[in-house]
Amino acid sequence: MSADRLSIKLSKRVAMLESRAAVTDLVHRYAFNVRYGRSAECRALFTEDAVFEMREANASNPAVDRTVRTLVGPDAIIAYIGKTGVSNIRVYPLIYNLLIDIDELEARSSCMMTARAWPGGRELLGEYRDTYRYQSGWRFSGRVHTILKDDAPAAVEQPQDATSITSR
Repeated sequence: MSADRLSIKLSKRVAMLESRAAVTDLVHRYAFNVRYGRSAECRALFTEDAVFEMREANASNPAVDRTVRTLVGPDAIIAYIGKTGVSNIRVYPLIYNLLIDIDELEARSSCMMTARAWPGGRELLGEYRDTYRYQSGWRFSGRVHTILKDDAPAAVEQPQDATSITSR
C-alpha cells in the first residue's frame, strides 16, 4: 500500500474519531446544561430546524406507547427545557451506553439515560435516539427522548421447576 493511500485512510479515520468525540461532547454538554439549569446555553447545540420529540413507552405493552410532545426549532426546545428552572424542579440526567454512527456530515446515536428529579427524588429511565448534522460544528438535528414506564400489572408467578409443567 502506498504512503499516500495510507495517509488518506488515516486522515479519514482521524476525522471519524474527532467527529465521534465531538458528538459525545455534544450529548454530555446538553445533559450538563440541563443539570445546572442552563437552558439558554442549549440553544447553540441545535440546528435551526431541529425537532425534539418526547415519547412514553411501556416495555410490556408497546400498544400504549405514545408521543407526548413535539417541539420544532431551538426556540421552542429551549423554552420547554427552561420550564424546569422556573418550576424549581431540578433534573440530574446521567447518560450512558452512547453508540454513535458517523456518515460524513451526518450522524446518529442511541444512548440510555437515568435521571433523578428533585424535589422528591423521582427516578426516570429513558432512551435518546438522536440525529446530528455538521454545521460549523456538530449539532442536534433531531432528538427522540423516550421515557420508559412500568405500568404493567405484576407478572404472573411462574413455577420454579419447569418439570412440574411437563410431568403430569
